Amino acid sequence: MGSLTAEQGDRELSPTVSGTTRRPKGVLTTHNNIQAMIQCLVSEWAWTRKDVILHTLPMHHVHGIVNKLLCPLWVGATCLMLPDFQPDKVWEQLLASGSSAAPRANVFMAMPTIYSKMIQHYECHFTQSHVQGFVRAICQERIRLMVSGSSALPQPVLEKWAQIMGHTLLERYGMMEIGKALSNPLEGPRVPVGVPLPGVEVCITMENPKKDGTSYTVIAEGNSKETMEKEGELLVRVPSVFQEYWNRLQETRDAFTEDGWFKTDVAVIGAPDATWGQRVTAVVELRQGRSLSLQELKT
Repeated sequence: MGSLTAEQGDRELSPTVSGTTRRPKGVLTTHNNIQAMIQCLVSEWAWTRKDVILHTLPMHHVHGIVNKLLCPLWVGATCLMLPDFQPDKVWEQLLASGSSAAPRANVFMAMPTIYSKMIQHYECHFTQSHVQGFVRAICQERIRLMVSGSSALPQPVLEKWAQIMGHTLLERYGMMEIGKALSNPLEGPRVPVGVPLPGVEVCITMENPKKDGTSYTVIAEGNSKETMEKEGELLVRVPSVFQEYWNRLQETRDAFTEDGWFKTDVAVIGAPDATWGQRVTAVVELRQGRSLSLQELKT
């Protein structure tokens, strides 16, 4: 059998997204799109071939496919694959001594519900103080990165995880259509969801009722200096944006502005943050037809 070659513009993946308000859609991405996603995260999260990630997520979404599988494989790192999520099995792997057959994990990524289940298991089974001290010491020594995504991270989960593990979860935001758009830094203070990744343009907009030239009005741009909170819809331009929705020409057109911004259909608060020099940060929640306050999104 001869070797197979692929062009950068060839279609590579077509995972299905549904959302809560629309019919399921196939998201067509190209080799270029996927490569842009991978290279950005490999750089920002400092992946190396020495890393070992514990993989517990399904493979039908960007979180499981790109973040937890293709990124480590890109640099020659190791994936420890579990068939499904079971809190006891994950704890066993995170605390394992490691061997040549199963090296110990130093990277873990999951959604908030998984972290909540792991906290529940911890509180039920790791009740003795010396055991809790052991867990914290081992995880601080061995694990370099823990990431939360796929849904909003509740503040109590963030704080409890930091208390028991000594790790402040790195929160990020993305979706299958664009890959990752926002992330906290690998080192340093964390803010809700994070700031735009390199190569990512973001802006916060509101609809333009006059429709005079454009359908939206920009009220804040990513990394610009703002002194007031700004609320609106998050728009994104990024090299990893998808090609089209499978056999959904009109829905593909509707997903973009006339000048090429992808409409995420999520409401955000752009908040000034002194630590980041008044950069606009985005705190993301699904639209629910009402105004959102920064305090609501933080709690």
